[in-house]
Amino acid sequence: MANSQMTINLKKVKKETNNLIDLTNAIINHTIYEEPPACTFLSYILTSGTQFINTTITPDSTTDIEVVFKNIDANANPQYERLFGQVDTAGNARYQVEWTSATQVAVGIAGSTTKVTVDARNDFKTFKMTGTGVVTLNGSQLANLARSETNGYYIWLGRGYDRYSSIYFKSCRIWKNGALVRDLVPCRRDSDSVVCMYDKVSKSYFLNAGTGTFIAGEEIE
Repeated sequence: MANSQMTINLKKVKKETNNLIDLTNAIINHTIYEEPPACTFLSYILTSGTQFINTTITPDSTTDIEVVFKNIDANANPQYERLFGQVDTAGNARYQVEWTSATQVAVGIAGSTTKVTVDARNDFKTFKMTGTGVVTLNGSQLANLARSETNGYYIWLGRGYDRYSSIYFKSCRIWKNGALVRDLVPCRRDSDSVVCMYDKVSKSYFLNAGTGTFIAGEEIE
């Protein structure tokens, strides 16, 4: 048996063993057992310029979004690429984060933008924007736009209008009225080996809504 196949088989055995342990503990402790998702979680997924995730969430003044990401190349200039965005007419800065240089982004809400420094060329960063326009990076406030956006367009991860991105995505969480409505993490679905994101809230898979395929990161044990 090839080493790669043996490794795959061992991982399957380990996964099933862990599931059995969880089920046993649930029975012993009289707690609810939830069937684990049929997928392998990944450290990240990588977009190459044509892939994106449609979160199917629309923004309003209570919508907070948090994305953990890293730019694809330390020396790259990702100008015009989007961390997240929406479908709308070109030049209309609706609920989006757009790179204007290698270390600067324009945060757009309600047709107006504010530029802030975001350097994610060498390591993963946590970018968060609240429904009222407070922008933070790794927990430190960058700006308070003091405005909100309410519209019927879905929030796209890795795309805005006609622009895509080349980014490592580690996670994306979205809240509405303080309730978590999306908790997206990278994975490889067991049934067909498709690389996508799994939502821990709806317990469903969010596939590539663009073309091509996501590049998979390392498997998480």
